[in-house]
Amino acid sequence: MNGQKGHRLRKIARELNDRRILTARGKVGSWTATAVRNVLGRIGKIEASGGRERDLGPEIINA
Repeated sequence: MNGQKGHRLRKIARELNDRRILTARGKVGSWTATAVRNVLGRIGKIEASGGRERDLGPEIINA
């Protein structure tokens, strides 16, 4: 991650942790910049598929 992008992802992760947003595994306060990047990537894939999550197969189910 480059510096500016990493800074933004860390800021989002901090906000999610402060708001006590659960991760996919049901944990509070576990958000990292990498976790935020992964979630944003999955959202992008879902939007690119026209909202058809099933087209992503087990990747989205096992998140």
